[in-house]
Amino acid sequence: RPMIADVTTEVIDAFIPAGECDLINDLASPVPALVVALWIGFPREDWKPLAHAVHDVFGSAPGSERAARGKAGMQWMVEEVRGLVRERRAEPREDVISFLCNQQIEGRPLGDGEVVSMVKLLVGGGMDTTTSLTGQTLVHLCSHAEHRKRLSEDPSVLVSATEEFLRVFAPSQSMGRTATADIELGHCAIRQGERVLLPWVAANFDESVFDEPDQVVLDRPGNRHTSFGLGAHRCVGSHLARAMFQEMIRQVLERMPDYRVLTDRMVPYASHGNQTGWDSLPAVFTPGH
Repeated sequence: RPMIADVTTEVIDAFIPAGECDLINDLASPVPALVVALWIGFPREDWKPLAHAVHDVFGSAPGSERAARGKAGMQWMVEEVRGLVRERRAEPREDVISFLCNQQIEGRPLGDGEVVSMVKLLVGGGMDTTTSLTGQTLVHLCSHAEHRKRLSEDPSVLVSATEEFLRVFAPSQSMGRTATADIELGHCAIRQGERVLLPWVAANFDESVFDEPDQVVLDRPGNRHTSFGLGAHRCVGSHLARAMFQEMIRQVLERMPDYRVLTDRMVPYASHGNQTGWDSLPAVFTPGH
C-alpha cells in the first residue's frame, strides 16, 4: 500500500497543476500499470508500453488496426518476459518473476514457458481491469453528488463502497465458450458446436440476492458479488486491485474534490462483450499542487 500511494501521488503530481487531465490515460491507466510492472519485476520504463498494449486490446474493436497494435504490444511483452526470466534464474530479485522461477509443481520446477504464461495473465488481468473500475466509478461520483460528498466526509465508507462499485461496474462482463455436447440448460436447448455467451455479471443484479440491484448502495451488506469470480479460479489479484482502486479514489477526492468529467468528450470502449469501460475521460478541476 505505501508503494501504491507513492505511485498515485507521483502520477497526480504530474497533471494537477494544469487543472485538467484525462482520468483514464493520465491516472487510471498509469497507476495500475506502474504498480503491476514494478511488482512483477519489469524495468520501470516498461510500464507505458505495457499499459498501451493492454488498453489497446481491451478498448479496441475486434479486427481493427488498434486491436492489431495491441496484439503486437502483447507479443513484445512476451519476449520481454522471456528475457527477464533468463535474468532472474541467474540473479533472483525480490519480485514476482523471481518468485515464480523458484516454484515447483509436483516436484518439478516451473518451465520458462509456464512462468511467461503466468506473467502474461497477471499483466492482462492486473492493469486495465482496475482502470475500468476506477473510470466507471469516477463517472458515477461526478453525477451523484451525494455519494461523492459521503465518501469525502467519511473515507471509511470507501471499504464497503468498493465492493458495491465492483458489483455494479464489473470490468469483466462475460466469457465465450463452445458447447462440446448437446444439452438443455434452463429450458434452453444448446447444440454441440454452438457458441455460448456466459455473462456472469448478471449474477450481480440477481433480485433474489440483492435488494434493488440497479441502485448503488455504498454500505450494502452481504455484498457477495461475482466480479472477482468464485472458487478455485477466483482473481488472484483481487486484494491488489482493491488497494489500487481505493488509493486512486481517495486521492482524487482529497486533491481534486471539484473534478468534473466533460461528458460530451467521453469515449467508451469500442466493444463491450468481454470487458467494459471508458477509453477516455477528459476532466477539469481547480489546479492544485
